[in-house]
Amino acid sequence: MAILESGLAAPRARYRSAAAAARQRTSQRAEQRSRMSAARFAVLVIGLLLGALISSLLLTTLLAADAFTLSELRATGRDLAVTEEQLAQQVSVLESPTTVARRARALGMVPAPGPAFLYLSDGRIVGGGVPIRLARPLRAAGVDPVAIGR
Repeated sequence: MAILESGLAAPRARYRSAAAAARQRTSQRAEQRSRMSAARFAVLVIGLLLGALISSLLLTTLLAADAFTLSELRATGRDLAVTEEQLAQQVSVLESPTTVARRARALGMVPAPGPAFLYLSDGRIVGGGVPIRLARPLRAAGVDPVAIGR
């Protein structure tokens, strides 16, 4: 039986050592895979963080540029509001009855003595409108009607 046992012991030992070597290789591969998985995960996380950082910087830059544009547009709006107010004041001065009367006199116009009404249906003139003759023509008086109308 000793021969039998010794004959069986050698293949068992070889089998055990082959199984142990296979288990060791399997565990080494698993370890290597886990290291590779951890490295891939780390690269993925770093890539995502870098992408988020770049996106944040880009967004911040765009917002800053928009803020400058907004402040410039507000300043332009204030300037335009001031210009509008100045033009409105000029229009109110030019529309005043005093200015209109002065410019009419400069054109050689005279005030009408009374209103006259013209009925278009039958062509009648009702009222005290009387034509007024100028003592001298406008051009002879040195008034250029085209220049005054500007």
